[in-house]
Amino acid sequence: TTLFPTRGYIQAGQGTDTVVYRTTSETETGYNVVQCTDFYGVTGTIVVEIGEEDSESALSDAIDTTLDLAASPNPIPNGQNQTTIGIVSAGTPPYSWSATPEDVGNGYIITWSPDTTIATLQTDGDGDYQVSVTDSAAPTRSGQITVTQE
Repeated sequence: TTLFPTRGYIQAGQGTDTVVYRTTSETETGYNVVQCTDFYGVTGTIVVEIGEEDSESALSDAIDTTLDLAASPNPIPNGQNQTTIGIVSAGTPPYSWSATPEDVGNGYIITWSPDTTIATLQTDGDGDYQVSVTDSAAPTRSGQITVTQE
């Protein structure tokens, strides 16, 4: 699946262990989160960059201190307790992730690798969870997203 289906899609039928990601427009640029789940329920996620940045957008990225985040699924459906959060704007690794439950008593586990743009949030109660990330750029960039457990 893709988080932003209007930006691109997965073309199936490319073999048993590969797929092809296609953009929906030759002029579209940006990022998309692509997620794959295998027969055993194991999910992998990557962030795909679409197109090339021009010098004007690269300059604006250099002074922008915001990281845009997306979560899939969000809200987390009943019967599930996990979501994947991805940075969908440019940042500088390593990244530092954190989460806070907005409902007292709820717990969570957030896992990530400092050099990747992906984190996984596992929840243990219904409610909202605020997920934050900060990169190592100077000045640092940061972003937040609220993930809801139904």
